[in-house]
Amino acid sequence: MKLKNILSAALFVSASMGMTSCESFLDLTPPTTIGENNFFETNDEIESATIGIYAGLQEFTNQAWAIDGICDDNTFPGTEGFYNQMNTFTFNTFTGFFYDYYRLSYMTINRANMVLEHVDKVTEENLRNQLKGEALFLRAYLYHQLVQAYGHVPLVLTPIAHDDYTAMRNDKTVAEIYTQISADLEMAIPLLPASYNGSDLGRATSWAAKGILAKVRMNTDNNSGAKLLLEDIINNGPFSLQEDYKSIFENEMNSEILFAVRYSAGNNEHQTFSYEFSARGTFGGVQATQSYLDLFDATDIRKEASSGEDQGKIVVDKYSSVGADAEQSGVDWVVLRLADVKLLYAEILNEEGNQQGAVDIINEIRTRAKASAVTATTPAEVAEAVALERRLELAFEGHRWQDLKRYGMPYAMDAINAYYLYDDINGGDIQELHKIFPLPQREVNVSQGAIIQNEGYL
Repeated sequence: MKLKNILSAALFVSASMGMTSCESFLDLTPPTTIGENNFFETNDEIESATIGIYAGLQEFTNQAWAIDGICDDNTFPGTEGFYNQMNTFTFNTFTGFFYDYYRLSYMTINRANMVLEHVDKVTEENLRNQLKGEALFLRAYLYHQLVQAYGHVPLVLTPIAHDDYTAMRNDKTVAEIYTQISADLEMAIPLLPASYNGSDLGRATSWAAKGILAKVRMNTDNNSGAKLLLEDIINNGPFSLQEDYKSIFENEMNSEILFAVRYSAGNNEHQTFSYEFSARGTFGGVQATQSYLDLFDATDIRKEASSGEDQGKIVVDKYSSVGADAEQSGVDWVVLRLADVKLLYAEILNEEGNQQGAVDIINEIRTRAKASAVTATTPAEVAEAVALERRLELAFEGHRWQDLKRYGMPYAMDAINAYYLYDDINGGDIQELHKIFPLPQREVNVSQGAIIQNEGYL
């Protein structure tokens, strides 16, 4: 589904999926825009609308990987273009990715708001709780992505009409937006089931909500609150590390996955990032930086599992298509997995003074990768070891740039500038203001003064 000629500032979408609850969750037929009064009346209709939120998440993710991944020190584009602007921090308020990311975020949030407006009509209590929890989780996840990207964005919690520009005001502080995100997730956790079976695999669970909430808390300097959630996932969750690193991405919805955006190969539900990562992608593919490749031990299997040669380039190979062409790939986008959770927990243990506990977790991850053990002892050494392990383990999964910002912009700027120097990248110009991206200028212009551009961007 490709939406055209839509002002993302206020898209009215009533996501009628044309499917009943017994049909496959992955059969995400594109939603139809219909009048609100004609829909949201039966259990099946409201569940179909909830599935429509996931369909929006698919489209969002086809853009989000580029926003979250290309500006870090693990990747660089094959040729000039938007990808190069992201990589060198030479983008501006009219750079196309920012508009698509923003537009698809609010399109999907509006679907969640529509479900939340009508979910109390669901007559079966367990289903009503689940659908409400899913809508809250998905709205919170998207707002977390938005606030990480743009800072103080419009906080819209009710459905809006397509021409209601004044409803989109970015007059809330980042702290207020995080408060709402946390509230949504805290409300979602007891409403969501712990697991699903069969064709429902991939829908939001209580464990996924706990994991995203832990990340939110770490991004708001509430590590003690995050620790409780991470401990719960590690000690009580039904998750385990896969024995084989590559199988994390080939054996979908495996024991390591807390949440993933699901796709199906060869139909309208395929994704685009496998193709874009390849050398045939829009801007010549997305290549692995030499500074990243040179970090691996000779025995570390993650290097070969995550990158490979394509038309003479070392490109991202973590999402190589299984049984389908890259242009029609159904490989899922992994949002949250156990290794990520464990390494976040190691970060907190180190900050609390438990260096050995943190090192034990790092070495558990490295043992699977067949890499040599870490011997760090001081808090500074262990902090660097955790950051390095997150870079190697989670490369190309959309975490590195957010991690760098969490460590602080001076750290982030040093890391990016070190990459420019090591890889001989000319023209890179990262600055303090790049902690957040510019809001898309067309949204600022049509808002009639309701949306104020981020400071430092013209």
